[in-house]
Amino acid sequence: MQRLDLLRDKGALSRQVALCNSREIAKNEEQHADIALNPIAYHPYLAGKRDMTRMSLPNLRRAREEMKAALAASPDFAPALSAMSRTYSKEWLLTARGDIALEAGGEPLQAGDRKAFGLC
Repeated sequence: MQRLDLLRDKGALSRQVALCNSREIAKNEEQHADIALNPIAYHPYLAGKRDMTRMSLPNLRRAREEMKAALAASPDFAPALSAMSRTYSKEWLLTARGDIALEAGGEPLQAGDRKAFGLC
């Protein structure tokens, strides 16, 4: 009886495996496209990622500078934008959530940003 179920579900299982594989390939192609289109931004991004693995304020601030360099080379380089936001949130946690200098260093929200975040 179980053998019959396995034979019947073989097609569904094969489709699921194929879908999972195609999703992973598509995801890797997107990442590769970012790297291929922005090779100059990729180097500082990697340096910043390396610095982010060492959880200390100087390393997070160094990582942020690397991400800024990556964004200067390619302003829409999504991995660097994402990593930049993580440097701020990690720094906020490391500074006991109260570093006034960090708050003052942030960029003010524009009208469009306020609307996007539902703050209007």
